[in-house]
Amino acid sequence: LIPHNARLYDRFQVERFAAWNGSSERHHNYLITRSSLQEAFRRGIKIEMILAFLKRASGSRIPSNVTQALRRWAKHYGTLRLHRLLVIETPDEFTMQSLRESPQLQKYIKKLISPTQALVDGENAAELVEALEKMGYSISQSQ
Repeated sequence: LIPHNARLYDRFQVERFAAWNGSSERHHNYLITRSSLQEAFRRGIKIEMILAFLKRASGSRIPSNVTQALRRWAKHYGTLRLHRLLVIETPDEFTMQSLRESPQLQKYIKKLISPTQALVDGENAAELVEALEKMGYSISQSQ
């Protein structure tokens, strides 16, 4: 809860890490959610900055369970990453080895996952297909 007469600076700070949830006669209501914190973290705001602001704004009255929850959410932020990858599959090990040794293709092949399959960067799939076609390979794509 932020009083209507709160400093504009304080409202600005709260809006950096909390989601607005309406107003009452005397207060603006904000919710600190996992997604609002994640957005703040993406913008470079550190959990210690948020806790310091809350401590100052509340007169050091942050419930310990709130502090613990915020720290737990911060701890898990960014620990997992999701990548867009594709699998390239060759008919035999020799072909895969040839692709991996090709200077034109090395930047696309991220990791060998079997003798005939490798992970490739999905973001550059069009470039990879073009490079393979220039080298004379025929590509079929499955969905």
